[in-house]
Amino acid sequence: MTWKPIGTQVLVKRQDKQETTKNGIIMMRGLDEYVTCEVIAVGNGSIVNGEVIPLTVTSGQQVKIYSGNLSDHKKVTIDDVEYILLHESEIGLVNQQ
Repeated sequence: MTWKPIGTQVLVKRQDKQETTKNGIIMMRGLDEYVTCEVIAVGNGSIVNGEVIPLTVTSGQQVKIYSGNLSDHKKVTIDDVEYILLHESEIGLVNQQ
């Protein structure tokens, strides 16, 4: 990808929600307040007193974002793929694995 977020912005791609668990339990849609996304690209970070503070998340990590933060104005389409552009502070959880 030739596009890179700037500052504290993070480009993520929403992952499809699994409809059933491995044990065959059917998951109901709309009950999860957080959505799972994959980090595609990150900005360089913020500048404080002339020093760059890098972001915590890195490309390839899975994160959880509160669904209330995912309004339409944050969606961006690049090469016919829909992504979400948001600030790192809007990410609620990061998968450490």
